[in-house]
Amino acid sequence: LSDIMAVDGLASSGLPATIDFDKKCKFKIAIISSYNLNRSMEAHKLLSQHGFNVKSFGACRTVKIESDVPKKPNCYNYDVSYEKMIKDLTKQNFEYYKSTEILSMLNRNKLIKIKPERFSIEHHFDLIITVDDQIYDKIIDYFYFKQPQCDRAALIVNINIKDDPQEAKSGAIYIIKICEELLKLSNLENQIDNKIGELESIFKKNIFYVLLYY
Repeated sequence: LSDIMAVDGLASSGLPATIDFDKKCKFKIAIISSYNLNRSMEAHKLLSQHGFNVKSFGACRTVKIESDVPKKPNCYNYDVSYEKMIKDLTKQNFEYYKSTEILSMLNRNKLIKIKPERFSIEHHFDLIITVDDQIYDKIIDYFYFKQPQCDRAALIVNINIKDDPQEAKSGAIYIIKICEELLKLSNLENQIDNKIGELESIFKKNIFYVLLYY
């Protein structure tokens, strides 16, 4: 985390310098994690606070939250609100879900939006960021399966972020830096290779990407 806080374009707090408001509004961003609970929501919160046009999604069919019984997670449909999840888990075992920070996570989420959402191609995004390799592969497979007939470009970028509360906070700063740097590009197709290489050097992390049309 200290490495990215020290690079050009990041304030001493680790957050990006001011960039053009109109560009932020027009540049549509999707952040995708497994269940739209932790990593995608932490990034959603930070990007929203800094004026980005962002939405967050899950990639899996159902929303799963670990339980106090090993290998038996709580499973919810995407139409279940974060508030309902909080009430359900509180009834089950308040102390456990408090100590694991799951209740704190859900309380944060309900201040951002009502419920988790699953990604679909119904809405176009200029930039789609996934937070681990499996989600990245799943989203690319989804696009190829759907075979959308459109000529609007979308960049899909993956950066691996461990699925825990502290890593989600660090990961959100990586993500906001990626968004800031990509907004600076005047020609995405011609400049993306060099820019991703620069970001990999700064973060000391592998970043995968593909340009699709839908």
